[in-house]
Amino acid sequence: MLVVLYGLFLLTKPGDITYDAWVHATVFVIPAIGFLGQTLQQALSG
Repeated sequence: MLVVLYGLFLLTKPGDITYDAWVHATVFVIPAIGFLGQTLQQALSG
């Protein structure tokens, strides 16, 4: 899923704009935090 989001991010960005590494990292970091939170919640409740 994260790869799909990153692909959409790259496909929809204007060609004349370049982003720093931190912008690319947020595409993975923010969803990963949600995924880890969900995994932790399931582990604690199960």
